[in-house]
Amino acid sequence: MEKMINVLIGERSPKIGIEWASMLKKAGFCAFSRQDAKSVYDFAVEKRPEMILLSDGSREPKLIRTLRGIPDYFPYIAVTVNSNDTLTQNKFRSAGADRCISCPPDGSGLALELMSMMSPDHPCPSGNKIMGLERTVTDIIRRVGIPAHIKGYNYIRTAIIMTVENPEVLNKVTKELYPVIAQKFHTTSSCVERAMRHAIEISWDRCDKDDFCSQFGYFDLSGKPTNSEFIAAIADSLIVDQTEGKISVLM
Repeated sequence: MEKMINVLIGERSPKIGIEWASMLKKAGFCAFSRQDAKSVYDFAVEKRPEMILLSDGSREPKLIRTLRGIPDYFPYIAVTVNSNDTLTQNKFRSAGADRCISCPPDGSGLALELMSMMSPDHPCPSGNKIMGLERTVTDIIRRVGIPAHIKGYNYIRTAIIMTVENPEVLNKVTKELYPVIAQKFHTTSSCVERAMRHAIEISWDRCDKDDFCSQFGYFDLSGKPTNSEFIAAIADSLIVDQTEGKISVLM
């Protein structure tokens, strides 16, 4: 029997929290609801749920900031949003959210969205064990030590996904890759380049270099990879996995 997925809901309204938990339980999840940042933090540290679902209706972005501080524990973090406002969604993503889910007040569609975020290590209740490209990239960059709250996290994730979808983009890093990412996140190409470099420096200090080289085929241990080398090493590995059917390009 497959292990049930534990989902922690952070929602200020007890009524909505209970309704969403009940809905997710019917879909095969094991769901719990908490109302404030401290309760969410305490529950996450004690129970270590596979996923945390936060509602922006609670008007408590400090929930995400609090979750950043949970040591050595990186749950899947989703935030429900009531609009398609890009600035609002970018605010939550930059704070560490893996996905922003457009969700009506009744919570319809939540279960399907959460199922799509599950990795092979935590199969969703429907039994679908194909990991999407975005989820795969997110897992890898977290595993190599890039913290979710820094700007370079989202820039590198986007760059890797772009490279997997179109490897030629690495031949146009300054003329295409950086400008496209800068436009997406409302910043400049130079800021993108610097933020990526900073994120890679952190990763190189934190990660097991031998393991990184073994997994991604980077063999120069004399210094940290350049932005292009880091992105190419991970993207090439993913392209091979994609060819072998281990991941889906659907996001």
